[in-house]
Amino acid sequence: MNTVTRPSSNSLPPASRAPIQTPWPGQCFGCSRHNPHGLQLPFVPTEKGCRTQCEVPDRFCGFDGIAHGGMTSLLLDEVAAWTLCTQLGQLGLTANLSADYHDPVPTGAELVVEGTLVRHDAKKALVRSTMRSADDELLADAESTWVLMTLTRFSELMDVPESALQEFFSALNAELRRHPCPK
Repeated sequence: MNTVTRPSSNSLPPASRAPIQTPWPGQCFGCSRHNPHGLQLPFVPTEKGCRTQCEVPDRFCGFDGIAHGGMTSLLLDEVAAWTLCTQLGQLGLTANLSADYHDPVPTGAELVVEGTLVRHDAKKALVRSTMRSADDELLADAESTWVLMTLTRFSELMDVPESALQEFFSALNAELRRHPCPK
């Protein structure tokens, strides 16, 4: 059973494209379709990053009706990771995530979480993530620094064959070329 309710892609703004269909090959709690206990979040590439829409269920509350801060951070971090995949075609590990919580994140309400690539070099990247309510109120934001890694190193860390990671990026890149983001 999914732990975060995902609205249909029809609720995305008209300028967005369909969610990415290429499945992550590992057990990621945030995005993997292979993890029955995970969030299985759908991601949509944007011109400068990536986004997802979801609702945090009550069981992930801190106080009743308010999402736990750790869940908020997880969503900001996850969209940043997919921003690296869609913008750079690379994987990274979070080196630092600094989040600001502006208003309580309600459970059971639609959220729009978006990541934007700010800058990068060969070894590091900086991503800015935002979480907004359906009526565009800024609830939380974060800046995260990422250490970029080779697929070989990631394969070693994840215990997933490097060939599976190569296949993922090959399929993702082909999908992104077939369905480019609107400008």
